[in-house]
Amino acid sequence: MAASKRCTVSAVLLTILAVGGAVSAASAPRPFFPEKVRRHWTGYDPMIVGGDVIDIKQAPYQLSLQMYDSHICGASIISKTFVLTAGHCAAAGITPSNGKVRAGTTTREQGGVVYDLVRVTTNPKYDSSTVDFDVAVLEIAGSFELDETRAIVALPAAGEPEPAGSFLTVSGWGRTHEGYGGGALNLRAVRLVGLSSAACRLVYGGGLTERMLCAARSGADSCQGDSGGPLVHRDAAGNAKLVGVVSWGYGCARKGVPGIYSRVSHPDLRAFIQKVSGV
Repeated sequence: MAASKRCTVSAVLLTILAVGGAVSAASAPRPFFPEKVRRHWTGYDPMIVGGDVIDIKQAPYQLSLQMYDSHICGASIISKTFVLTAGHCAAAGITPSNGKVRAGTTTREQGGVVYDLVRVTTNPKYDSSTVDFDVAVLEIAGSFELDETRAIVALPAAGEPEPAGSFLTVSGWGRTHEGYGGGALNLRAVRLVGLSSAACRLVYGGGLTERMLCAARSGADSCQGDSGGPLVHRDAAGNAKLVGVVSWGYGCARKGVPGIYSRVSHPDLRAFIQKVSGV
């Protein structure tokens, strides 16, 4: 059974990298987009590419990070008082005076409960040019009242291996396709496959660091508006673990081009999260 499952996953990976548009090592350094696209909100009105509408009860750890009462990024509940998002989301100008998180709602800017922020801590090693160390921890005023719409997502231990070959789920309120697109305001999710670093470097070359992981599936991806949001792996019992934070990529759902996520289990990132949040 194990050998059969491994062959099936290998076939999926080959489909992602080959059927969608062959990417050779020789072409890897060529940029697919004018710059690294941070997947934070850019002022338009879209969602996840290739996904389906879900209820917040299916991803109760999902948050909308808002600046001046408007959605800018996704985020995840990691304890009763702390939130994890992307470093570039915090660096976009989020402060306790202008930032909030909305929890417990399927609709991006309605319903649920809104929490003020008391502290924003971006990883001190975050590099805007490389998008490395792309995580930030936010502390809310008060604490989350946990229920079926607001729940803590488990974090991996430091040093856990990359989820290559695993089925993963990313959720958010980002664009439904690359470019200028509109859409409904409901939360969406899509299933992806984790790629090995070796496979991902065929596309991104040296732009991929140890603190990044890749996930992809033909016609599916995270996009602008999804930054900071959760990439989770579910075990056989359905328990979710936060393995990645939506970070960047070349375009959205381009053929043969995976999305890049901050690798939560990397010791550098895990140590930072634990130091700030205690989790």
